[in-house]
Amino acid sequence: MLAVATCWLVVSVFAMALASIKLNAPEFLGTSCFLSYGRLQPAALNALVFGFCVPVGHAVAVWGLFAGTGAPLPRKDVMLTSWAVWNVGLLIGTIGILRGDGTGIEWLELPGYASRMLIVSVLIFAVWVLRSGWRGCNDWNDVRLWWCVGVLLLFPWIYGAALVGSVYAQVRGVLAAVTQAWFVQMLLVVWGGFFALGVLLSYSTGTGAQTLVSDRVARFAFWTLVLFGGVGAFQRLQGGPFPVWMIAVGNASAVLCLLPLCAVLISFRSMFGEQRAKGKTVGSRGIVVSALGFYGLALVLAAVSCFHSVGRVVQFTTYRQAIDMSLLIGFLVPSLLYAIHGIMQIDAGLRWSGQGLQRALFLTVAGGALIVAGLVIGGVVQGVGWNDPAVSVADVTRRTGKWLDMTAAGWVLVSCGIVWFAVQVCMLIAGGFRLILWPVARVWFQADIAEKEAGA
Repeated sequence: MLAVATCWLVVSVFAMALASIKLNAPEFLGTSCFLSYGRLQPAALNALVFGFCVPVGHAVAVWGLFAGTGAPLPRKDVMLTSWAVWNVGLLIGTIGILRGDGTGIEWLELPGYASRMLIVSVLIFAVWVLRSGWRGCNDWNDVRLWWCVGVLLLFPWIYGAALVGSVYAQVRGVLAAVTQAWFVQMLLVVWGGFFALGVLLSYSTGTGAQTLVSDRVARFAFWTLVLFGGVGAFQRLQGGPFPVWMIAVGNASAVLCLLPLCAVLISFRSMFGEQRAKGKTVGSRGIVVSALGFYGLALVLAAVSCFHSVGRVVQFTTYRQAIDMSLLIGFLVPSLLYAIHGIMQIDAGLRWSGQGLQRALFLTVAGGALIVAGLVIGGVVQGVGWNDPAVSVADVTRRTGKWLDMTAAGWVLVSCGIVWFAVQVCMLIAGGFRLILWPVARVWFQADIAEKEAGA
């Protein structure tokens, strides 16, 4: 599951880099309608979310659930079959978007015939895993298990509800905007927060069933994220034809989302201090700090845009995309890579190349920083120009394009880092085959030769 998801990651990030280049240079690869920006960008975004983030999130949640509880792993054929259906549906849906069959709803562009395969497969996967894990678990006091269960339960619910409200029921007008905003908010802030924060907590404290240093603080972070995370979607509707109370509730929830962030930072601070006092080293602290930094940056940017003087400038600009990309590229993707690094360790003595892994993650984080910076500054420049009647639309486009070039450079850096990471994964898998399967094959081959010689 992790290897196939890594392939989707390479393809999607490379396609996002091409799309960001085409945004300022539409004549680049402009001879084919399949590679137009309006089709390439949503296909790449859906491949990144549904091809990499969701499968890796569920795979790591399963691994954490059964490793933490000690329960026997359920039948792998059911899990692998469901995710095979998921990947086939995603492949069909991606081709459908490139053909022009997309729904036109941002983050939900997959055609209906593909999304049906996805929702059925993820429901089978989640029900089967939770059924087996619930029976084998005797202690639910570990907060890290809450994160795993939250990841497995939350995504089928939010994705199914979004499909019913936007694709199948074909809600139009303001209700479609509410459904889309709620889905993106729940996916990136709540579901992504559940998974990424749980992964960072688990791998910073170790994968055993040890208690967190700040267990109460972690519980507070969990429930405040549940309470305020989804309602913050209304904050995305500023400037639209919506009731004032709805926007006010969304703004208040966006500000209150800083509470779980503060709780997590306190938990990590006490955890790191405890490990330093015991003389233990904290592995890959730079990854944890950078991922939490992007998560905090996204929540701060969302809270700042709640002010009317700021919101009227940056709303309907690339500023909103900066918040989403900070959560997706800066926070969620590095956390997923960190999880893959922690799981894909082979007991035969094979380990990751530390220097290669650090370079891949550095390029990914640096590229994410350029993407977010270009979108934030470009959004402010774009909003200021649009609110000035003396500035023409052509001037606004030209000023914004300079900062979008920075975003394209960031996507190129992210692509280089992801390709480097994929090479490390391939080397690890190849080394695992060499260390584990080759001795078995050699013994079988020698026994076969001995049998033939004895028969002769």
